[in-house]
Amino acid sequence: MTLTSATLKINMAALKHNLNHFVDILNSKNTKIMIMVKAFAYGLGSVPIAQWIQKTSLVDYLGVAYVSEGVQLRHSTDIYLPIMVMVVIEYEFETCRQFNLEPVIYSMHIFDKFLEFLQQTEGKKTVAL
Repeated sequence: MTLTSATLKINMAALKHNLNHFVDILNSKNTKIMIMVKAFAYGLGSVPIAQWIQKTSLVDYLGVAYVSEGVQLRHSTDIYLPIMVMVVIEYEFETCRQFNLEPVIYSMHIFDKFLEFLQQTEGKKTVAL
């Protein structure tokens, strides 16, 4: 069996052009833009892509699938953009608070558990419903 290698080259200028295009289309002060950097930024590397996205100043949020991905971004870099987490399990609420991650509340069960968490910690937290 012969193994071959592949190389992926990303044209960052084209990526920025495409991002600018979407920003221009949305063109509203009331519209927030989020870019998903989940799954290792689809193989591109979450940390370098998140850093690059942040430097463009065109995006309001980063999105990740899981809390562990958000923690990795907070640990690995100087990422200050808000990070929204799509799938949060109730035992991860404290980690979200600790690392300033914004959970998506996707069910009434998670809503109830998150409300209990906030009452126990006397905290406030931004979430997405």
